[in-house]
Amino acid sequence: MTELEKYQRLLSEDYPYFIDKYLALGIMQKLKTRGQFCGADYTKLFPVRYRYSRYDHSIVSALMTWHFTHSKKQTIAALLHDLEMPVFSHCIDYVKGDYEKQESAELDLKDILLSSRALLSCLKEDGIFVTDMIPITQYSVVDIERPGICVDRLDGVLHTNLIWLQTWELSDVKKVYDNMKPMMNESGKTEIGFSSVEAAEYFYKGAYTYSIVLQQNEDKLMMQLIADVLKGLVQNGLINVEDFYHLSEEDIIRVIKQSEWSSLWDTFNQLTQIERSETIPENPLYMIESFKTKKRYVIPLCEYHGNIVRLNAISKSCQDLLTSYQNYQDSKYAYIKKI
Repeated sequence: MTELEKYQRLLSEDYPYFIDKYLALGIMQKLKTRGQFCGADYTKLFPVRYRYSRYDHSIVSALMTWHFTHSKKQTIAALLHDLEMPVFSHCIDYVKGDYEKQESAELDLKDILLSSRALLSCLKEDGIFVTDMIPITQYSVVDIERPGICVDRLDGVLHTNLIWLQTWELSDVKKVYDNMKPMMNESGKTEIGFSSVEAAEYFYKGAYTYSIVLQQNEDKLMMQLIADVLKGLVQNGLINVEDFYHLSEEDIIRVIKQSEWSSLWDTFNQLTQIERSETIPENPLYMIESFKTKKRYVIPLCEYHGNIVRLNAISKSCQDLLTSYQNYQDSKYAYIKKI
């Protein structure tokens, strides 16, 4: 059994077999060609253990939702929530200049659902309407505003630490996950929280690692470089914007390797570190000026003396890490040196 299979298995004691007919659909299979890590699979900047696709993330989101709710509708909604994602995920937001919200690349989920007769047939078989799937925010366990924890965000923290950054093992994931349960937040919505302060603090350290790496210049340079290459392909008529939603990442990489960006892409593939500077570097191979990007963070709920509170209200370690995150600033410039 692979680590990914072990990860999936620990998320739900029983498997929701009704999702299998959805997983077999071409519209779901296509998500196997979309990486979850926005291109980190294609460079040595990050020690990614193995490829984790939007398909894998969708299964995990469904398993978590089934575990916490045992609701068929919510589980299917979680399974389908990423159907609108393009190749290279949020790099396409960078292509469109959407750095802080990172929402412009996603297509309209309703249009996608209505365009697939096979998917509509599956929903009908389960007695589910399209309006049961949209908006996803009707199910707060699946999608909730920050700083709350929903399954989409929870998997983001878990798989980033487990697979992308390798700061956690499966035992760490289990330690966190086994302590979590649905609870009511301050807005009267159901949210996934922690039974103990200790487990919440342990999770928050991992969440801090996750949130910081997404503010660092390694991540920004990686995503901007991919976005610039993709923009170049579009501007030169080698692909069009619609291809981001119909082709696979492998298809587009083949185009890159036959283009004028082939050499930069090869350098990116082998890149193990970037350079930092507070002044404009001289003659770099590739450079970015650091910019504001989406703040991806959580502050977990936890039970404390019979009450449900946000961790930062009662934990100094959480307060300190949150302050560190809010004050974090990387170098003004990041670049790749010419060899």
